Amino acid sequence: MEILLAILIGAAFGFVLDRVGATNPNYIIRMLNLSNLHLMKTILAGIGVASIFLFGGLLLGLVDPGHLSVKTAYLGVFIGGLLLGLGFAVAGYCPGTGLTALATGRVDALFFVIGGLVGAGAYMLTYAGIAETGLFGEHRRRQGHARTRERRRLPLAVERRGRRMAWHWYWRGLRADRLGVAGPDRDREQARCAGGIG
Repeated sequence: MEILLAILIGAAFGFVLDRVGATNPNYIIRMLNLSNLHLMKTILAGIGVASIFLFGGLLLGLVDPGHLSVKTAYLGVFIGGLLLGLGFAVAGYCPGTGLTALATGRVDALFFVIGGLVGAGAYMLTYAGIAETGLFGEHRRRQGHARTRERRRLPLAVERRGRRMAWHWYWRGLRADRLGVAGPDRDREQARCAGGIG
């Protein structure tokens, strides 16, 4: 029964998206460059109406608050939002409008959906490495460390030493570039600049 309800709600949502023009990338791009605000007004009206029904349902006990969650703000959320916005502006689709446009028969939407699936696959394959950077918050960082250790081929101490050496040489080269020197004179030039020697 729940899957049938999900299909019906999804079909109704897709129908409304198509009727308001959200399956046309030109409408979306015009909205983003603020030359035609019809779609933006429709989205804001939809958010407003849905908010009224949502909070009304919460007050009446019809909606279980356990189904609602606010995403924790950490660096990965902001980077993900920027990537989504960039893709939205370049392609003229977001995931929902892209799938709906594909259902209407748009060929460009097919390439968008294929690109989205390839991106999702790449994300899945690199998840452990990305999680280790801390972009997903501390909890998922620990999960990433655990998964990476399971797949690790080098001993942990060797890998850490290699990382430290790479960072050392990277920063040393960066400082040399800023000073405009290279080679054996680099350390002498750094000491001269730090000590104010003429």
